[in-house]
Amino acid sequence: MGVKNILVLLMALLLAACSSDAGQGRPASGTPPRRVVCLAPSAAELLFALDAGGLVVGTAEHSDEPAEARSLPRVGSYARPDLERVLTLRPDLCIAVQDGTPPQTLARLGELGIPVVLMATGNLEELLGSMLMVGRTVGRQAKAEALVGELRERMEAVRRRAAQAQRRPRVLFQVSGPHIMAAGPQSLLGQLVALAGGDNAGPAEPAYPQLSAEQVLAMAPDVVVAFDMLGQDQGMAGWPADQRIPAVRQRRLYTVDPALFARPGPRLAEALEALARIIHPEIFGTYRP
Repeated sequence: MGVKNILVLLMALLLAACSSDAGQGRPASGTPPRRVVCLAPSAAELLFALDAGGLVVGTAEHSDEPAEARSLPRVGSYARPDLERVLTLRPDLCIAVQDGTPPQTLARLGELGIPVVLMATGNLEELLGSMLMVGRTVGRQAKAEALVGELRERMEAVRRRAAQAQRRPRVLFQVSGPHIMAAGPQSLLGQLVALAGGDNAGPAEPAYPQLSAEQVLAMAPDVVVAFDMLGQDQGMAGWPADQRIPAVRQRRLYTVDPALFARPGPRLAEALEALARIIHPEIFGTYRP
């Protein structure tokens, strides 16, 4: 484990300890929880991947992976959880996503004495560190370590193969429309672009800049990837169909399933492998949605 990852974990544990009076962090008893509510689909995916799906008594809307999660009680959307529904499930732990779950929800859970584990997903090391922390909290430390180790191995294999490419295409990854919001180099998706052998066409800051058609034209991306929010071949809503842009001219516009790319968790390596096929089909083979 790298020094940076260790520091991330230590900081996460320190924050959890400092916030224990507010009900955030591990359960006060230190024993694994028995009733967990996941406030994001990615958290539910992670618990099932850790063989802890039996602990989950409720989850957020759109939790459809794995199939077992589809029958769980819903507690509202990722951005608007229903606190009353959460409370009726009598959780002894909630798992939320930092910068995703509303602060007022977290504060109220703290007031009620319900512990909350916050997953940080701003970059790759934060995410992997959070996955380890969740594994320890629910009594699945060994499983979490094995999962993170497997993810690292698969991602490193992609990085090594992508490094053999003769050139690195300029890639623009659109995360919303009709106005173009892209994943910058410092974002988690931006890091995946780099690992897959692409150069991010977006500006360095902020993590998710909003771009005009003129800016996209100036960036001249060779490849454009967009979340398919509207159905197959409609995920490019608001995208400038300008033949002066290399990606448009060369027909290298791709839509991807947001459930795979926008839920940071155990399918991270699968998302990277799909992105590598988009950016370097000559090395990884043809991308098939």
